[in-house]
Amino acid sequence: MNEFHELTKTEEYGTLLERCKLDNFVITEIGVGTGALTKMILKNNPKQVIGFEIVSDLCSLQDSRFTLHIQDIKEADLSYLACNGPHGLISNPPYSLIPDISKWVSSSQAAWHDVILMVRPKHLALFPDFTTEFILDRFAFTPNPNCDEHIVIRRGFMT
Repeated sequence: MNEFHELTKTEEYGTLLERCKLDNFVITEIGVGTGALTKMILKNNPKQVIGFEIVSDLCSLQDSRFTLHIQDIKEADLSYLACNGPHGLISNPPYSLIPDISKWVSSSQAAWHDVILMVRPKHLALFPDFTTEFILDRFAFTPNPNCDEHIVIRRGFMT
């Protein structure tokens, strides 16, 4: 089972999301956790946030624009990506999903062209067309994870 780490230092993430133009987007979030990132996304007025989380009792967030699916994203029906766009992906995903996410956002038919992700340094090579926005150290999370650097990368969202 993945160990859960809550993002507690949110200032840089909040500033990045404020710079993004989320107003017309349907945002997918993988690994909702307690909903800390979800709340920041919702403050920036997306059309909708669709979250995926495998632990059923972590997030109790209530918002008419937020739909939470308690399931693994790899088993999810993503047919909603074919309509009601544009679609974006904003996620601090379980790092075990990073190789899958890389495939989902890299194909020429990718539904998610506008993406913000948190990755480890070893994952940067999987996202060559992304920009590094900022680096968080392990003290930005509770409890502190073993990895010292968590890199937030972005492709798209800016106009």
